[in-house]
Amino acid sequence: MSIDVTVKGIAAFLSGTWNEPVELSDVTYASAGARRRNVLFTAHRGDTALALVATIIHDPGLQIMTVETEAATVLLAEEAGCAVPHVHAVCLDSGYVGGPFFVTSQIDGTTIARQVLRLVDDTPGLGPKIAHGIGASLAKLHAVDPTAAPDALVRPIVSAIDSALEYVRVQLDGALQPSPPFALAYAWLDAHQPTPGQLAVVHRDCRNGNIIVGPDGLRAILD
Repeated sequence: MSIDVTVKGIAAFLSGTWNEPVELSDVTYASAGARRRNVLFTAHRGDTALALVATIIHDPGLQIMTVETEAATVLLAEEAGCAVPHVHAVCLDSGYVGGPFFVTSQIDGTTIARQVLRLVDDTPGLGPKIAHGIGASLAKLHAVDPTAAPDALVRPIVSAIDSALEYVRVQLDGALQPSPPFALAYAWLDAHQPTPGQLAVVHRDCRNGNIIVGPDGLRAILD
């Protein structure tokens, strides 16, 4: 879909959602992988200018979870005190931009893995500071009551430990070539299973590429 059509679609949706005319400026695309595309823009509503991001699922068949579930999970994390972008709106109607999308606050910083590593190398003490920020945010997420999470989130049928180990086992079995380090790690985890505890909400994909960082440390966790 062309940028002009996308801009008009987002503006129309936000105008209807906020019940006032909304205009967009400073529109750019950001890389977001095969499943989604991110449109960065400034939304003007009255005298207010908001730096926002529209995360668009251009092919709903590639969704891991619906935008509605993802947005609700981000809101849950925000309420728990995690470093995540604020969700402003969710659109389930593909007619606006060719797919469902949700709109969040735009957070300055870098997400590109090699740039994150370069920034860490150039900034003494930044690596541990980012790691601490991630750990603090995830600890708050893990403390959330799972019953408060969206019903669509995956919940283990068996114990969470067995479910996690089975997931790793499937990934190892499906690898194109054997991976002795991962096989050894799996064997150790299987032999040293902890006592099952309380269920928790987890991220499962917190890595370089899904974090926003700056010289001051972690700014947000994504996806």
